[in-house]
Amino acid sequence: AFGGPNPGEWVDDLQSWPVGCRKLLRAAIRHRCTELGTSPEHWLTAIPIEYEVRREVVIPGEEEARDYEVAADSHPPGFRALALLCLKLGFRAEELCSLTREAVKRAVKTGELIFRRKGGKEQLFQVEKLKPLLEELLEAPARRARRISSTGAKVWHTAGQVLSAGGSKAQYNALRKLVKETGSRAGIDVRPHLLRHAFATR
Repeated sequence: AFGGPNPGEWVDDLQSWPVGCRKLLRAAIRHRCTELGTSPEHWLTAIPIEYEVRREVVIPGEEEARDYEVAADSHPPGFRALALLCLKLGFRAEELCSLTREAVKRAVKTGELIFRRKGGKEQLFQVEKLKPLLEELLEAPARRARRISSTGAKVWHTAGQVLSAGGSKAQYNALRKLVKETGSRAGIDVRPHLLRHAFATR
């Protein structure tokens, strides 16, 4: 498929393809040309694409981060803990949502939080200074939780269930909504991934 003088001959309806599909095709061609040691430009010119102009991404600075922390204090305890942990741990949203109750309990005792990075690899994180937040998180009930503790209280198995007892996507959306609402109260436009960048620059 990578031969011939006219890179557009092998498909006639590229213009009718959705932009997302054309982006995937361009990415695949770049990857394949890299493997072959050739330039992809000859092929990419045959795949027109209209790039959207995206708004500038602004990473919260120290002042914005402090405003965010103040705004987070207005949430109920479990919600407050998760809103703040987004900023203070620097985890990806899915990593935070998938923290297990057992791992948080261990972290409160030892000051070491074991979690799974993207790809499933386990990693150790020092959280001695975050113990109060983790203790607060442990005390939070899960929404519509199925698991019942020995005392009869509804408890969560993974941290995302404090926000939503649904599937992982529902938990991520609930966390994103919490972070955006907290940011709105602080007067900043923010989402979980931007807080991860803010953590890295503090």
